[in-house]
Amino acid sequence: NTSKRPASGGDLKPERTKIKFRKRLFPLGLTRLTVGADFDPMAGEWSVKTSWKDTVIGGHLNIHGTELAMTKDFRMDDRNALSLKAAFDWHTKKSLIGFTLKPVMGLNARTGSDRPGFSFRKRVPLNEMLQVEFDSLIEIPEATYTTSSSSGFCLGIGDFKCDLRELNLVVEL
Repeated sequence: NTSKRPASGGDLKPERTKIKFRKRLFPLGLTRLTVGADFDPMAGEWSVKTSWKDTVIGGHLNIHGTELAMTKDFRMDDRNALSLKAAFDWHTKKSLIGFTLKPVMGLNARTGSDRPGFSFRKRVPLNEMLQVEFDSLIEIPEATYTTSSSSGFCLGIGDFKCDLRELNLVVEL
């Protein structure tokens, strides 16, 4: 039925919620070292995060588990970036050099999906030390113009939908 108006709906129950603790240090003046811990109350698990960003070449030095990795992103256009990665796992003694093409963070049009929409990740400061982080997806009706014999028209087929995929509390130490 082409005269049906799009409905709106949403799923505001996040798939995951984490409490994130972060401490940023600026050693050597040209680098930013971020040390943190994430707590997942649903799983009862802690994970440790570290990142060392070099402002000279713009790369990131990360330690995740037993892997030490250096990554550097190169903007290809206004929507995509080429990410280069060199990593070494000191437990298995294996090294990795690779690249991926990824969408630029922010408000992005979804790709590879059967429904058009936008995904976004946003931090909202509550005060100097606390932030709430949202990871959401907004699906929009398919952009289609149709007419019917009842002299009406439809601009879009489908419903509006907003999904809150992740909700986090970030504590800056």
